[in-house]
Amino acid sequence: TGDAPEDGPYFAGDSFTAAYGSEITPPEGMQLKEWNTSADGEGEGYLPGDTVTMPAANLTLYAIWEDYQDGSEAHPFLVNDFFDLYAVNNGLNFHYRQTADITLPDPYFCWDEFDSIPYKCNWIPLGYVLNPDIESYEVVPFTGTYDGDGFTISGIVIDTDAFLFAGLFAGLD
Repeated sequence: TGDAPEDGPYFAGDSFTAAYGSEITPPEGMQLKEWNTSADGEGEGYLPGDTVTMPAANLTLYAIWEDYQDGSEAHPFLVNDFFDLYAVNNGLNFHYRQTADITLPDPYFCWDEFDSIPYKCNWIPLGYVLNPDIESYEVVPFTGTYDGDGFTISGIVIDTDAFLFAGLFAGLD
């Protein structure tokens, strides 16, 4: 409940920052996912803090809600796509639940950080963390939980000797 913060009026070509939603009380168990030009979330989406440029016509932004996620066992982070899956690297000790089948992009997605040579792969195992001091990757084990919830991850290609261990995770603890 509540109203979106208003700074306006804004005119065609004016820019403003999409509100963070701190003035809005989310529905129980939900958090703000984005602002969207369509109430069903199928329009153009803006994350809180994004720059929005006013179109020539009126603009209405709708609050789009998602399940509350804090990475705890009770409220795991949701993994919806390739980008969410790769973001697991940002918190190797949290809890995650996959919400859809994920197919990785075609190979040649990976690049060597030091000499820009592409590897024939599309995945760097979760927990391989680049250490620029030694110009190499180090293994940081995954200590959280990952619930695939019956969904699949397909199309992983790792055809390089750059990693000692290769798979979805570099190491588990």
